[in-house]
Amino acid sequence: MPNELSFKAHLPVIDANVGVGHVNYRPSPVDSPEQLLVEMRRHGVERAVIHHQHGEALSAVTGNDCLHEWLEGHEEVFIPQWMASPEPDSLKQLQELRAAGKLNNVRIHDSGAARIPFVDWVYGDLLEWLQQERIPVWISLHDTWDPTWTVRVSTPVTEIMDTLRAFPDLVTVLVGAHYVHSFYVRPLLKLPNTHIDLSRYEVLREMEALVTEFGAERLLYGSFYPRLAMGPILYYMHSVGFDDATLKTMCSGNLERILAGGER
Repeated sequence: MPNELSFKAHLPVIDANVGVGHVNYRPSPVDSPEQLLVEMRRHGVERAVIHHQHGEALSAVTGNDCLHEWLEGHEEVFIPQWMASPEPDSLKQLQELRAAGKLNNVRIHDSGAARIPFVDWVYGDLLEWLQQERIPVWISLHDTWDPTWTVRVSTPVTEIMDTLRAFPDLVTVLVGAHYVHSFYVRPLLKLPNTHIDLSRYEVLREMEALVTEFGAERLLYGSFYPRLAMGPILYYMHSVGFDDATLKTMCSGNLERILAGGER
């Protein structure tokens, strides 16, 4: 077991879930790519998939426009994750990024009291294009609350299940599964191309059970930074008895495989 006072991952680690930039209701603890790199290196994280949080707070198009400044000069470390929404301008922007060879994954985010339902008659054109292009998509299970954290909006889990069934070849990473989702995780993992980001999956002994039941190939390390600290779930993964091969699969191998499937 790693030293609890000086833990640092000893295997290659790519964080599959990092937000950058400030939003009005949640300032980020880091202001620059350099500061983010310091935080990553503190935990032994070598690379990170990053999206701009303006894509959550404002719009997908705005978030993607803001992401470019974080990537310049750091292309070897940061893997861009482009935000997606059902608005026509979003799909056009994504297609332009794809044509320029800059896009191999996207993220769908929606929260707040006026959220857009995740149904095929709203998202169908976007999901059909992503499936056709073999582009993996990150979808949040977590963001079913409004930004004030006081009002619960209707859960999209049923919508996610029903919609993904209609796109069986779409590779997905479900973000932010929590103990409140524990009854949903197994049915969702029965979908052929679904993966779970482990950032908030704190149900005791469930991570080990999922590896036994579904294989390590369906689980990814992600921190959900800056909403959550980068280290705790990574420490947990290294502390429950997984062998190095299993850890490497979850900490970097699965993400590399998924992203490679989205390359042109």
